[in-house]
Amino acid sequence: MIRLIQKIIMISVFMVTPILASEIPVEDFAKSQLYQEVKISPSGQYLAAIFIKEDKRTLGILDIKSLEIVSSTSFTDDEEVGDFTWVNDERVVMTIWGRKGSLATPVDYSELYAINVDNSKKGMIFGYRAESKRVMKLSKIRGAEKTRGSHKIINLLVDDPKHILIAVYLWDREKNERLGVFDTKPIVYKLNVYSGAMRKEENYVPVNYATFISNRAGDISHIIGIRDSFDDLEVFEKTDGKWLPFTLPVKIGDEDLKPIGMSADNSNIFYIAHHREKNTGLYQYNIANKASTLIFRDKHADIGSVIKDPLTNEPVGVYYSTDYTYFHLFNKKNSYASILEASQGAFPTSTVKVTSVTKGYNTAVIEVSSDKDAGSFYLFQKKENRILPLVVKAPWLDVNKLANSSPFMVKTADKLTLHGYVTLPLGKQKNLPTVVLVHGGPNVRDNWEYSQEAQLLASRGYAVIQVNYRGSSGYGSEFRNLSNLHWGTTVQDDIAAAAQKAIRAGISDPERICISGWSFGGYSALISGIKHEDLYACAISGAGMSDLVLTREEDILEGTKKGERYLKKALGNDKESLKEQSVITHVKKLKIPLLIVHGGEDETVEPIHSEKLVAELKKYKKEFEYLYKEYEGHGFSSEVNRTEYYTKMLAFLDKHIGSKKTN
Repeated sequence: MIRLIQKIIMISVFMVTPILASEIPVEDFAKSQLYQEVKISPSGQYLAAIFIKEDKRTLGILDIKSLEIVSSTSFTDDEEVGDFTWVNDERVVMTIWGRKGSLATPVDYSELYAINVDNSKKGMIFGYRAESKRVMKLSKIRGAEKTRGSHKIINLLVDDPKHILIAVYLWDREKNERLGVFDTKPIVYKLNVYSGAMRKEENYVPVNYATFISNRAGDISHIIGIRDSFDDLEVFEKTDGKWLPFTLPVKIGDEDLKPIGMSADNSNIFYIAHHREKNTGLYQYNIANKASTLIFRDKHADIGSVIKDPLTNEPVGVYYSTDYTYFHLFNKKNSYASILEASQGAFPTSTVKVTSVTKGYNTAVIEVSSDKDAGSFYLFQKKENRILPLVVKAPWLDVNKLANSSPFMVKTADKLTLHGYVTLPLGKQKNLPTVVLVHGGPNVRDNWEYSQEAQLLASRGYAVIQVNYRGSSGYGSEFRNLSNLHWGTTVQDDIAAAAQKAIRAGISDPERICISGWSFGGYSALISGIKHEDLYACAISGAGMSDLVLTREEDILEGTKKGERYLKKALGNDKESLKEQSVITHVKKLKIPLLIVHGGEDETVEPIHSEKLVAELKKYKKEFEYLYKEYEGHGFSSEVNRTEYYTKMLAFLDKHIGSKKTN
């Protein structure tokens, strides 16, 4: 063990050796993180880790004593390792992803691939390409068969090392190509993780998009989902073998209703809901007395993610993000919860998460991150009362040369309170060239966390403003829905309000502000450059939509009923309104220079948006630069292409608002 500790410490020290150059190279910001996820095996003998090899996610199994790779798994072409989990002491199950660009949502092929730590017994155990010859053949078990459907893992069945519980959503025969669609009602199976054999557990589930509540043994007690009408969420309870409607005391139409699990004694359901309040709260519903009790609600932010004990499947807490990311534990006596609490105490100014734990709760892997730290993994040893460093996500970055991000709030003209973050270059605070960095979505949010692009810009002398405009997630459904039908109007006014606050605070030079973003952020950069032409000196659009009519017609959510419903709500059907909020309609009015960036294989915002925009810019003889990469998707996956983009971005900024001009 002493040699193990020494080796881990030596590796960790080597990884964070300070860079001697005065300025971090652009290439270092463009690099993919060395490790993205690390999880310990149930026995504590091995680590499973996702690392990047040739711009793709690869799974490596490491011996914990030597930290040497025992085996690795990668896929060909555009496929890579997706999510993964230990299912017993020797076996890992993973999904297969397809990805077109670093910002693109991975296409989950809804296949499950399994491998032993020694690289044996590997193969597809579920999916449309699964065949018995690809996995080990076991007598009296029929083996894996092709299943044209999508899956969700319901329960890992920690007491059954050979099986997991999954829900299978069979594809419509006319839509077999639409991977990951959950429009159909699922069937529940127990899946053998070695052979791929499936045994039907639930033949009838009354709802689509089902979320299941099960206990440690995998017994499903409640289901939540959407009926065929695709209106409101409904809850069902299993009574005498039948699924009957079950009423939780929540407002009808609460789109954020989310049951998250049961107590260990099966007496209480934990769920997230609004209950007529602005932000979501965590509730406990007692099945016997039919009473709900509020456990926790923050005044400013929604519940974020749920903290579950992976060994019991019991919820023990939740994360939420206001200015920083916090957690609330409602079962502090739980061993898993105590590990998280002790780890946070060791890193009080960072965000801490437990990625995995051994069977006896003695050893865990924790991830520690912050605004300046992309993430570091540590080994928590409860019995020995110590935390040992494992690996660092980006060891080439010296945190002492990175900038702090600080939260701020701003009021809008219509009295909304917006939250955001400002990142200032080291040693500089006033009259700075500024980049307003707009997040995508719109229904996502910025958090207090490491941002590759914000840190690059700050390292070159730029102040960076990020704001959670109306429509951002995390602040209640009412706030989230305020962006509907207003992508090009009040949303852009919110972004401008954040920039104007930075001017009033003396941070930003009012003559040197540029707006930049990707996807919806790229659209915002373009339309804000027209709508608020006197505020911005330039704009950078990565994969931005130029034509909202085209966006509405493209049906970027792949024709799912849920996706169609969202687009109708978010954009509407009024073509005149969409035209008015489209960049392509107002190119003639444009007064500022643009940098337009797009990937030729972008399936989220198709390249036609930038192609049409470039044609119009040429027509009206507007100033612009165009970076097009034929084999990139929604965001740039290649480190080489990211480096080129960052270099071009910095040159563009320097030309128009540059940090090298007089501060």
